[in-house]
Amino acid sequence: MSPFPPELEHLIIGHMQGDKRALASCGLVSRSWLDFSRPYLFESVFILDHTYEDFLRLSVSPCSPFTPSVKTLCISRSSMDDVLFTELIHKLPGFPSLRCLRLLHIRWTSLPDILLTSFTAVFRDITQFDLDNATFATTHHLIDVLACLPRLERSTVYAVFLKNRAEPVRPSVVGPRLVSTLPWYSLLAVVVVVARAALRAALAPPPPPRKSPLPREPPHCLRELRLCLPCWDSFDPIISWIGTGPPTIHALKLGILPITSLPAVGNLLRILRSVLRDLELDFPSHITSLDIETHLAPHLARTTHITHLTIHSGFRSIHMLQHASWTLLDALPREPETLETLTIILKINSFTTILQALDMFDWANLNAALRARPRLRRLRFHLHWNNHRERLRFRWNNPTDEAVKEIRRRVAPEFMSRGIVDVLLLRNSGRHYC
Repeated sequence: MSPFPPELEHLIIGHMQGDKRALASCGLVSRSWLDFSRPYLFESVFILDHTYEDFLRLSVSPCSPFTPSVKTLCISRSSMDDVLFTELIHKLPGFPSLRCLRLLHIRWTSLPDILLTSFTAVFRDITQFDLDNATFATTHHLIDVLACLPRLERSTVYAVFLKNRAEPVRPSVVGPRLVSTLPWYSLLAVVVVVARAALRAALAPPPPPRKSPLPREPPHCLRELRLCLPCWDSFDPIISWIGTGPPTIHALKLGILPITSLPAVGNLLRILRSVLRDLELDFPSHITSLDIETHLAPHLARTTHITHLTIHSGFRSIHMLQHASWTLLDALPREPETLETLTIILKINSFTTILQALDMFDWANLNAALRARPRLRRLRFHLHWNNHRERLRFRWNNPTDEAVKEIRRRVAPEFMSRGIVDVLLLRNSGRHYC
């Protein structure tokens, strides 16, 4: 028996949250310490390629009832096909306290109804769902998975969709030269086989009509949605599906958006104009200010609650993205003024230094836009930097210092004096969403 009261034991173990080794040692002290440390020790569980079998054996063991303590579950199976993933979902036990699910490198090229049923039974109560490098056959499979989570509040999706490519036409085995050399009885056999196959196809009963999938509504609790889809033709079905549900999304982040999806995005902004608070749109280099003025600006002018806006820009296309980004900023209403935070994500490739990228930035338009919004409380610069040569030169000193000095020199003095400028330097340029 422990000499400490239960309240003090719980307080001691609570200070070890995050230290897995210390929590595992606490379980060896006494039975009460084991019960207190288990919720912290198994709060977040990762299932990898080489650990999923041990996890399944441990989850069904009566000596280790840890499943009620799991709140975050991450499954990473890069070498798993559809069959193995389906078997894993069927074997997973129930997680009554699970609220966050993260799937990495999962292939869902086929999505049978039995898998959706098992997936819904195990993960019905989760509120956060993240997909990173997931592979689906079509966008409808992703929609079916998201629709199975009725209590979903936040979702981040980086998915790849397989293309339905037509199989190449193979050359006929019986060519003209081969036909001319075949004897008459061989040609007669070929004709009989072809005629028999045609007669069988003609007499076969017609296939039953395919049942149309039931319409699935978006989760009514969805508050934050972040989509990063490399396949440009995949945005329209998902955006249209989101628009069929009630306007509940407060934070919307889409990228990289093609020009063909701008009308659908504009329609979604029209639906969410009364609830949208955080907006982030990433455009490719060929999107111009005229495209944004045509499809997005009329709907953005009616959104009166946006407090956070994120703008993307890059060195290679900075001259084109500047005008499109400022059009997005100018389209927001100024009366009433609601914008509080402006984030500028500057992507710097391996051929550009930080100072060169900042020198090419359109500071005149930025200062003019800032002066038009005096209630702005925070201006953030996120510099995605991936330059190995510059990294070696700045090995002993921080390149953020030079970036901050350059930004302070460029931004209008009245805003620097207010202390609203933040600079974040990310050494590895990558996806901003996941």
